[in-house]
Amino acid sequence: MEVVVIGGGPAGRCAAMEASQLEAEVTLIEKDKIGGKCLHKGCMVVCGLNDVAKFYLDSQNYQKQGMISEIPEINFSEVTKRLRDTTGKIKKVLEFETHSTGVEIINGEAHIQKDRVVVDNKEIPYDKLLIATGSRAKIPPIRGVENAVTYADLPYLEDLPEKLLIVGSGVIAAEFASIFSSFGSEVRVFCRSQFLKMLDPEVKEYVIKNLLPGVDITEGARVNEISNEGLKIAQQTVEGQVLLATGLTPNSEIAQNMVKIGDHKE
Repeated sequence: MEVVVIGGGPAGRCAAMEASQLEAEVTLIEKDKIGGKCLHKGCMVVCGLNDVAKFYLDSQNYQKQGMISEIPEINFSEVTKRLRDTTGKIKKVLEFETHSTGVEIINGEAHIQKDRVVVDNKEIPYDKLLIATGSRAKIPPIRGVENAVTYADLPYLEDLPEKLLIVGSGVIAAEFASIFSSFGSEVRVFCRSQFLKMLDPEVKEYVIKNLLPGVDITEGARVNEISNEGLKIAQQTVEGQVLLATGLTPNSEIAQNMVKIGDHKE
């Protein structure tokens, strides 16, 4: 049986290895990097930044207690470079592990045509097709939104933002607010509705008090425009680097000729 898997993130890669171990002939197609968003732009990047933030907070506490004389300075460009270096090393391990199970990896963008997949004019037939293309940042229809950054841009930032303006109200917004406020950035969060509305009120209160001290949270805020200098709300202009944390949208377009795609690309 010939199996083609499109998407080399955790889901696609694990499925490809499992199918290969069940004696299928498996081709795994990935247009970017094996490991997917989770490794290179999402979960692992958050974990890495969070570890550095915790170290920095611990240093401040040790200095207050007289255990160390100085608080180390953060070289943010080196932090992001080390993140990229580390995820690059993990990618090589994942590639080796995937190859070792007999999976063929092809780098390129896949296009589905009836009973075959085409990558760079190469046709790959299949008996079974698995689409595991993950998701990407959801970009809201705000004027000048191209001036904002998303989680995908963070591993490539050179400078720590002095002022960070986060647009969003969910867990991702809370994570980055905590991390960057720990680094010393002045962080403000702008929520269209309620902040962390999925949490019980007492849990939300605990998070804000203990994990987001010093973070300014504005609920019911409608952002009208984003620029290189900041954002506009009503008649107010707020300066800073804008980070979008407005959710995710599926990368489902590849299957639009095979199944019905909903309004939210589900």
